[in-house]
Amino acid sequence: MYVWIDMDKYVNMPVNIESFDDEVAILPVDEVESIIQSGGFSKPTLYFQSLLLHAWFSKYNSCTVLNIKYRVIREIISQQ
Repeated sequence: MYVWIDMDKYVNMPVNIESFDDEVAILPVDEVESIIQSGGFSKPTLYFQSLLLHAWFSKYNSCTVLNIKYRVIREIISQQ
């Protein structure tokens, strides 16, 4: 994060360090992979990185989404 702040200062951009906690999320690669997969996508591939920016590739897996919906519906029915 400090690299980002230093870049902003280098180009004379105003920097509000206090707002970084609310506006900038820096997550570990494993956690980003997990978030992508939980959205119904296959295991993502990190194919580009430039400082704090990452680009991922993943295919949408409709079977995974259907399985999740099916489990949620089964759980709702079992609670009634």
